[in-house]
Amino acid sequence: MSSGTLAIEVLFRALDLSGEVIIPSYTFISTAHVVRSLGLDPVFCDVDIQTWNLDPVACEQLVTDRTVAIIPTHLWGRPCEIETLQHIADQHGLRLIFDAAHAFGCTTKTG
Repeated sequence: MSSGTLAIEVLFRALDLSGEVIIPSYTFISTAHVVRSLGLDPVFCDVDIQTWNLDPVACEQLVTDRTVAIIPTHLWGRPCEIETLQHIADQHGLRLIFDAAHAFGCTTKTG
């Protein structure tokens, strides 16, 4: 893809989702633009004040019956809480799609 924005757009078109998408309140504006331009409703979630990544506790509190996906961002080479967010997504039957445009240098427990 030529950009992270286009990658998210293509993925969302392929998934053919409708409803609400939880995104971090601190992210590049194109994430919200893509969500909105495809007819989905962005729901802005607080970020953790230590990492600036999506706060999983705040995220789970925003899940409704209209929520279809979560798009956390790995910010400044710092991965978000992958396992916790995956657990939330699994519990609620949501798609978990990472915005990895800033994931350079990220490492996790698994590598």
